[in-house]
Amino acid sequence: MPIENVAEPGCPVAVTNARAELDLDPFSAPIDARVYTTYKNVSNRPVQAVKFRIRLVDNTGKELRTFQAPDAGLINPGEDHSGKWKSEGIDPHTTAVQVRVLEVMYADNSVWQSFKMKELDEAGATPPSVGAAQPQAAPQNFAPINNAVPPAPGTPGFTPNVGAAPSQDSGALPSVTGADLPVPASNSGPASGGVITP
Repeated sequence: MPIENVAEPGCPVAVTNARAELDLDPFSAPIDARVYTTYKNVSNRPVQAVKFRIRLVDNTGKELRTFQAPDAGLINPGEDHSGKWKSEGIDPHTTAVQVRVLEVMYADNSVWQSFKMKELDEAGATPPSVGAAQPQAAPQNFAPINNAVPPAPGTPGFTPNVGAAPSQDSGALPSVTGADLPVPASNSGPASGGVITP
């Protein structure tokens, strides 16, 4: 699926690679989207978190859904970092994705804000958190993809889920609501968790 990086002059991080993939139902309608980004710290200061705006649009460019997708991890000047997220219940007319950096938090906790984020703050239009009432009928799930792979049966660390219904998951990406998402406790590793807000 086409993805557009909406760059802003003065932004301390630059998206260097981005892609979006759709999972389709049997009638070729999209049922979820996975967004992957790689970005570089182009500033001269360490960065500890970045918040992206991910916008799903139709073939005319009309906005169908917008999410805020934070990613945490210490990124020194000149270093790259990657983030990835999954959205379920997307509009079947989705044909493209736009990505914009909204906020960057430096290691000293000072924050750079996009002019778009400043507009939202000034208008008092900061989007609600995932799980809050939404005007759209579609579910508002947008989850970071966890890099951890559970141990396979027969290997050390495997614990059978005794008494639980059999899993129908065949390696699919996780899907959780905002209330289920962990808040990162450290700055290690890409997309180690976080809360996505629309």
